[in-house]
Amino acid sequence: MSDSARWAAGYWGLEDAALVALANPGLVRRAAKLAGSVTLENGGARALVGEFAVELSERGPEAARCPCPAAGICVHVLAASMALRATAPADWAACPDGQTPAGPGGIPSTAPQPLARGRASTSIPPGATSGRDSARGRQPQTGPTPATRAVTKDVRQQVARLTSTGLSHLGGQSAEALADLAAAARTAGLALLARHLGSTAGLIRDFAARSDQVAEPELASSLARLWALSTALDAAGPERWQLLQGKARRSFEEAGESLTLLPLGAAWWENPSGARGITLFTWDAKEGEIRAAVAARPAGTDPRFRRGLDCADFWGVPLDRLLAGPFEVHDPRLAADGGLSTTGRATPAEAGGWSVEGLNGIVQRLDGEDRERGLAARGWTVALLAVRGAGAPVIDEPGQELVWPLELAGGDGRAVLTQPVDAASEKRIDMVLALAAAGRPVTHVLARRIETRWEPVSVFERQKGGAAKLVALDFAAPGKGKSPARAALALMRRRRGGAVPLVVRPAVAVVCDQVKDLVVEVAATGRAQLSPAQRARRDRLAVLCEDLGLTTLGAAARGIENGPSAGGLLRAQYLADQVAELCLEVGGG
Repeated sequence: MSDSARWAAGYWGLEDAALVALANPGLVRRAAKLAGSVTLENGGARALVGEFAVELSERGPEAARCPCPAAGICVHVLAASMALRATAPADWAACPDGQTPAGPGGIPSTAPQPLARGRASTSIPPGATSGRDSARGRQPQTGPTPATRAVTKDVRQQVARLTSTGLSHLGGQSAEALADLAAAARTAGLALLARHLGSTAGLIRDFAARSDQVAEPELASSLARLWALSTALDAAGPERWQLLQGKARRSFEEAGESLTLLPLGAAWWENPSGARGITLFTWDAKEGEIRAAVAARPAGTDPRFRRGLDCADFWGVPLDRLLAGPFEVHDPRLAADGGLSTTGRATPAEAGGWSVEGLNGIVQRLDGEDRERGLAARGWTVALLAVRGAGAPVIDEPGQELVWPLELAGGDGRAVLTQPVDAASEKRIDMVLALAAAGRPVTHVLARRIETRWEPVSVFERQKGGAAKLVALDFAAPGKGKSPARAALALMRRRRGGAVPLVVRPAVAVVCDQVKDLVVEVAATGRAQLSPAQRARRDRLAVLCEDLGLTTLGAAARGIENGPSAGGLLRAQYLADQVAELCLEVGGG
């Protein structure tokens, strides 16, 4: 195989599922219509798509360049990739060396045979199954393959390189390296790893731009998660694999009859990559589960999409009407994970609402599925909490976050919700503080898990006659007056060490912080050897961990060093993060 053919073979095995993961199904369908009129030049390195000249890259579609104004992967890049894919020879599947041809970025393709030319394939996204798959004899992936192992190895090597070089030296090139790996991970079907790579790349870009919201500790935690996830993927069995692999993009299917849903809240979010969106949480009483629908936009697109109750991206109905009470979704489309497509039609109900008794019934029904209660439920991403008493929310100045302790009903113990204080969360924090200041009784709180913390999304206030009122924290108006969150930010900048209420933290959480502080100190500069003082701290922390019964963390602390593999640093960081998270979930601060 010639060099040019070997380069083009990287596109021959590119399935539509991989293209959907990079863009969206609609854009892939549009590209398929253009692919037949594409003119390839320079052995496929350059493609003329209409009036645009697309420069393709051997690293795959995500590294291609198109002069059109569209942000991200555009229809012209997709069409050019499909046209190059269609140049595969008829006998391409029979490789002389018995190996599957490499895909973009050197990733072996997972395609069992070349795709039909001139039309879009009907590939199913990684992790999904269909009747057509079974008919073709194609089995869903249930464990690591040579393709995925090649990607995870590259991820570990790149993470180790960035860590051992020094966090303070990370810049734009480091972010681009992780972005390229994200494209490779998506092509290999590792959607969860790809999302973490993209998020970390965004953090590094913000850090390089001297953003006040990103510092070395956050970078260390993010890199440690990448290292841990790539390691776990290589050793995952069938059940664990499905969880760790993730879904590149949800595939929605017709659900048949209409759904009657009760809104539980809505959250506005922004990612380090620049993407932003709204997640609407609802309760499906018939199936007994919480369903979520997401309206979002990639970075740099649609400036009209903003946080507001007038957003009509959910079935064409303004958000304020959907949050007013029960509504019906006609001809719903559901993803495999139960998520709702936002396309179609919805009708708000003319009557109905929330009651304290009804919300308690939802909590009991969720808890009745042999799962632990409250925030200690492992694997939950959203939880409805029945509240017996809400403590006073306070601003933790050193942590720069709102801390809201809750006493849970039914003997479920205590939960602590936290919310970082920044411009994006200002309205949410103001609403929590306003509710507490007014003494308004809270009966239930909807919380969502973001990495290692739980954030409040909405609260339910007790009304007369046993009724409840939904307050979506990101969209409600806290009232007139100055913003307490903004004032807290200004106060934190003006004074240090003042009389700001703090949360007393247990010894386990404190020692985890100390381990992470040492890791960041060692990883920040990239020095190859620990100083005598750092070695002494390492040994003392290891003994302290063992005294507290944290033998695994203690062993990891003893392995802290900045060698070429950076494995000691990353392992200690990840374990300290996980122990601190567990301490938070069980109500230990």
